[in-house]
Amino acid sequence: MNVQLFIEWCSLSIAIVSLIIAILSLYKSLKSQNLQNKVNDLEIKIKQHEYKEIEKKETETTCIEARVISISNTKHKLKVWNSGNTIAYNINVEIKKESNILILQDILPYEELEPNKSFEVGLLFSMSSLHKFEVTTIWNDSTNEQKRKTQICSL
Repeated sequence: MNVQLFIEWCSLSIAIVSLIIAILSLYKSLKSQNLQNKVNDLEIKIKQHEYKEIEKKETETTCIEARVISISNTKHKLKVWNSGNTIAYNINVEIKKESNILILQDILPYEELEPNKSFEVGLLFSMSSLHKFEVTTIWNDSTNEQKRKTQICSL
């Protein structure tokens, strides 16, 4: 009878130990799943933050544009402005020599141009000047990267 009782106690002990191990495993699994959910939430927040940073950098641009404005039949100026939303640096303007058009004022390169601000330079035309010509604006953005934009202007 003692052996029978001993076997029953052993079986009961093994069942209790198995139950405890199963409960501990379930607890660890739930804790691990909770931690994984937190990591996933943090990854989503990091990706959203990175996306916002990329979007912000894409919208922070400089764009220097130029147009010819007529003062009179014989006087013209080149208006240069920053149509972007960040400051542009070291702005310069080039007109091809074959256009026979000269820039009169010696303010180029213009050191700094804030968004929506402009400056003007006088232009000198001759009888052989082209009525339609290319104007290339060159500038550095806030990362000191050189940018260019070529536009066609006319008298």
